[in-house]
Amino acid sequence: MYKINAQNVMDEYGEQFYRELGLRPVKIKGVNEIVIAWIKSLNFDDYDTFTDFLMYSSNKAFISKNQLISLTKLNYFFKFGGNKKLIKIVNEFFDGKSVEIIKKLENDLTDECYSNEEQQDFEYALLGHYSLEFSVDKNYVLITQVEERNDDDYFMRTWSPRITMLFLSNESDQKIQRMKMPISVFQKYPLNEGDIVRLRSCKQQQKMNYNKEQNKFTIDPTRQEWWLNSFKPVSGDEFRQIASKGFLS
Repeated sequence: MYKINAQNVMDEYGEQFYRELGLRPVKIKGVNEIVIAWIKSLNFDDYDTFTDFLMYSSNKAFISKNQLISLTKLNYFFKFGGNKKLIKIVNEFFDGKSVEIIKKLENDLTDECYSNEEQQDFEYALLGHYSLEFSVDKNYVLITQVEERNDDDYFMRTWSPRITMLFLSNESDQKIQRMKMPISVFQKYPLNEGDIVRLRSCKQQQKMNYNKEQNKFTIDPTRQEWWLNSFKPVSGDEFRQIASKGFLS
């Protein structure tokens, strides 16, 4: 669900480009502060279904269909399900369908979120930035860049890919990290830009430099580098479930 293009992650490494997507004062295009304050005051546990919430909110003159759609796209109502499913319900509700029909639709629809690319577009269009900090374990990261070589000579074919990652936890001091990955691990478990993974084994060791004249690697005693040796892939839907407990804190 949270895939983004590596070019948009940071203007340059070290510059934080993200804020947590939570119910705190934020500027959302087309949604005024009155609506944000009202949403923040609500307890969604008071509503058995998303349809019940829509019925309640439709009686408020200060909130419109378009504002509800924007908030739904940004996952403000994740308690009731994936945002792609909920958008369908919002549209049916404002098309004037009966409450019974809409509640049946809510019960029958598959829980579904928008694609990574669509979510990226929503967040940038409505917030002006990507909201990629969550109350999760510090080992969850988003892969933002994968550098690999496909040259014919032996050295290039055994060249260890460079992986750039963004830490997703709002408790992480380190936001961007670049690691190498053993080619044997990468060939067995390839990574792509936009993947979310949970780090399992990372190790810092002396940097190895390739001496082309001698056709061998030598140790650089003055420098160290990180290696990613093991990780667990995490699907977008799985991460949404993990993050949802602290998503609005």
